[in-house]
Amino acid sequence: MDGTSYTLDTASTRTTRTSNHHYDHDPSSTAATTAQYQTIHNPWMLSQPLPPPNTLANFLPRFSYLHNHQQQQLVPAMDYILETLQIEFLQLEQTLSMKDDDDDNNRIDKLVDWILLELERIQFPLEYTWFGIATHLMAVQNHHPELQQLIEQQSSSKQQLNIIFDVMAKILQSKPLYNVLLQQQQQQELKQEDNETNSDDDDDDNINNNSFFRIQQKRRAVEIRLRSMRHGGVGLNDNFKNKERLKHIQMQLATLSTKFSNNLNQETKAFGGINIYNSKSLKGVPESIKSLWHDTYRQSTTESSSNSHTNNNNNQGFGYWGWGTNGPMSYEEALYEEEYGNFGWTMGPWRITLDQPSYYWAAMKHIPDRTLRKQIYQAYNQRCASYHPHDDYSNNNNENNNNNNRSNLPVIQEILQLRHEMANILGYNNYVEFSLSSKMASSRNEISKLVNLVAQKAIPAAQRELDEITTFAREQGNAAGDNDNDDSMIPLEPWDIPYWTERLKESKFQLTEEEIRPYFAFPNVVNGLFQLVYRLFGVSIQQGVADTWHPDVLFYNVYEAKEGEEQQEHIASFYLDPYARPSNKRGGAWMSSCLGKSSIVDIPVAYVTCNFDPPSQKKPSLLTFREVQSLFHEFGHALQHMLTKATIGDVSGINGIEWDAVEVPSQFMERWCYDKITLYSFAKHWQTHRPMPEDLYHKICQQKTFQAGMDTCKQLYLGQLDLELHNHSSNSSSKTVEEILDIQRQVAQTYLPHLENNINNNKEKSDYDGSLCSFWHIFAGGGDGSYAAGYYSYLWSEVMSADAFAYYDNNDDNDDSPMENAVPQSMTFRDTFLGLGGGLPPDQVFELFRGRPPTPNALLRDLGLDQ
Repeated sequence: MDGTSYTLDTASTRTTRTSNHHYDHDPSSTAATTAQYQTIHNPWMLSQPLPPPNTLANFLPRFSYLHNHQQQQLVPAMDYILETLQIEFLQLEQTLSMKDDDDDNNRIDKLVDWILLELERIQFPLEYTWFGIATHLMAVQNHHPELQQLIEQQSSSKQQLNIIFDVMAKILQSKPLYNVLLQQQQQQELKQEDNETNSDDDDDDNINNNSFFRIQQKRRAVEIRLRSMRHGGVGLNDNFKNKERLKHIQMQLATLSTKFSNNLNQETKAFGGINIYNSKSLKGVPESIKSLWHDTYRQSTTESSSNSHTNNNNNQGFGYWGWGTNGPMSYEEALYEEEYGNFGWTMGPWRITLDQPSYYWAAMKHIPDRTLRKQIYQAYNQRCASYHPHDDYSNNNNENNNNNNRSNLPVIQEILQLRHEMANILGYNNYVEFSLSSKMASSRNEISKLVNLVAQKAIPAAQRELDEITTFAREQGNAAGDNDNDDSMIPLEPWDIPYWTERLKESKFQLTEEEIRPYFAFPNVVNGLFQLVYRLFGVSIQQGVADTWHPDVLFYNVYEAKEGEEQQEHIASFYLDPYARPSNKRGGAWMSSCLGKSSIVDIPVAYVTCNFDPPSQKKPSLLTFREVQSLFHEFGHALQHMLTKATIGDVSGINGIEWDAVEVPSQFMERWCYDKITLYSFAKHWQTHRPMPEDLYHKICQQKTFQAGMDTCKQLYLGQLDLELHNHSSNSSSKTVEEILDIQRQVAQTYLPHLENNINNNKEKSDYDGSLCSFWHIFAGGGDGSYAAGYYSYLWSEVMSADAFAYYDNNDDNDDSPMENAVPQSMTFRDTFLGLGGGLPPDQVFELFRGRPPTPNALLRDLGLDQ
């Protein structure tokens, strides 16, 4: 190879290189000099050279520095990172272009080892700064206006986007890189054929065979890189026009994804909220919900006060009128206190917003006032859904489009059109084919077989369930939820169904969420989760010390629990941000990566984020059972990230896993919440410390399949709607807005026939179902469109997770805990699903664990739909 050799330093997993050609970055260069200054003074970046892989403390972000007026340094950090990435990839590409065409297999193999390590090294700064810190802070601590503005500028600036996509295009469309990786893949395929002919090793031995997995993870990393490059346009050869068009489309899709999300956020904020002064409207609403709404009200008045004083004390509108016993008061509060006395969460006022959990889990399930429910439902359903049939939506940039500038309909229309065009450029008939080329499901027909099987069971069940709810509502003599006893309110409207479903569940099982909250104190639940992880996977979790972005954030270290050893091996860490901060933290729950395991970092670090009610001075944070499941779910993702055996970053942890298999560990962990031994490890009353009564546990288990038919139909509807929207014929023109809405109606008629009175067959266009305009997962989720033509992944993963858990739960007796069958199956689950990550295809991973392909039988049984 013309005097060039590559050696792998196995002790440090770093590569050294000797060459007659110049390669190493010249320290005297301008970029290197800039790097030295930037990294010394910029808290957004790591020092250079990078610290050793096993020194985690040197890699953890310095969050406190980022709070202390350091936000402006994000811009020079990103400028430098992108500039350096371009320079270093160009050097890598130049090295590859000097490769001899007749290199033997061994030299190609070593060269690919070096390539994978170099790609990790040069891309690490971007992943660390942008994805590991900046975007995370925007989700959990976005109250810094300067930081928010800077990150939004970085995300939406056409100049910055052009630089980012130029850099990514250079990598994805690099012919020298592609040719070397392709040559190595072809050689490995030939070698694998020979090995399969001569090998008698069984799969069980391969699970713990380090040599076997080292080869397989490298093969997968190359496969994933090649696929990404094909999707990035490397196969377009010298077609400059198509390459430029592809880059432009990808930039546009990134911009539109951000616009879709921003429109939704702005529309939610623009609604503000509904202030409630009459407690009769909230009769029967749980105390925790009323407390949430009262806190929201007080916070809104505080912000209003700040705004009014900022604006020259202009006290019009919602500015402050005076002071009460608990602080500043608005004019409305003063009138309220004059009539009702001192207010509080028991007496109000309250403020209902469109944020979660205020909307669905609180308002739609518990507000008895039907008129108020309708008002809230329609406000939520019509976000970004402004629609006038005679408007021209073809020009998304038309600023005079009848006040539709925050409508997501033209955004959806353009996203679908661009995705279809991108798929065509890359040689696919439509975006569904493009999406499935990187999924576990091989074709639309394979998905349809599963969907049809489940639908045959779920649709009749959903109709029976709705009939039961309707009958119950009628029997209450008050289907309207107020004093209007009018049978014309039946059939129930969309804003009625959640409310009466909750009332039926309470009546049927004699159980409310508030009754079981006292048994799920957050500290106890966390300890129970850690005990489960210890029993299942042999790892212990201990609280550690790290710089955090908020005082409530907890930091933990994960250790290999080896008996007889005093010094435990530190294998991973994670941040846990448990409590809601509505003013500056995104709602929901999620897991994301702080540091992934690779040649750069030995110890992976995860972010686990939730939005539980914060504790008070008098009591800890008390969770609902649904929130307990949510914590277990997200920790399942974190376990796959942290317990990975893969050492190549492209396939370690959750990286490289087909999207329709990525939910398996999270759904698997969620199922342990119904396990008796697991539940009773933490279900103790926060005051008396007594365990949860047996009858409450059995009621929780009985509720598991409640309304499973309707819930399953909703999932089928969303998955099929996603696929139908992206299923253009190869030569079709872009879909009109009317055609898009027709698809939505048709899919609803197929999978939600029990709701046909709520489907917009004959309704006015101004009253159409606007939920598509907030379908975040497929139009904004993840930024990379992972759920686009992939929302079916939830169902696909459920099949595998249910079947995997059935390995433990071999009986139908609730008193016989699956925990009794947990060993050694759990270590096998760790070694396969958690350990292998993206290092093997998910179908192979499942068969290594279960000994056969997955079947939907366990899922149907879990849902009560197996009859």
